[in-house]
Amino acid sequence: MKQDNFPITIKISWYAAIVYSAISIPIELFRRWHQLTDLYYFAAWFDEFLVAGFLLYAVYRTYQSLSDGRRFLTASWGFACGMMYASFFIQLQNKHLPDPSGASIEIVLLVKGLFLTTCIVGLVLSLVKLNEK
Repeated sequence: MKQDNFPITIKISWYAAIVYSAISIPIELFRRWHQLTDLYYFAAWFDEFLVAGFLLYAVYRTYQSLSDGRRFLTASWGFACGMMYASFFIQLQNKHLPDPSGASIEIVLLVKGLFLTTCIVGLVLSLVKLNEK
């Protein structure tokens, strides 16, 4: 099925997954470029690669088959919501600590808040009329 025939909610969720993945990886690489080779920080940055990978796989599966793929899209957005929820609120709780990138904590919280909002919207939109084919 071509994405032209997708319901508008799935189109928005689908494109949001592509944009989120395209933006989040470079931002995470910028934030933690100096920590990428240190195994201690592996879990701190690899989660973003998992989220982007799951979302892009879901985009591919949804493009192949709307009815099968939207399950992957919903699951991927659910995973992304959980990861961003933890990331945002841990950052908020530790706002007195500097960010690895050196960016101001306000900017980091703003970006993480936007990412969390995108994840929630993507999840909700992928769930709309889930039972219809």
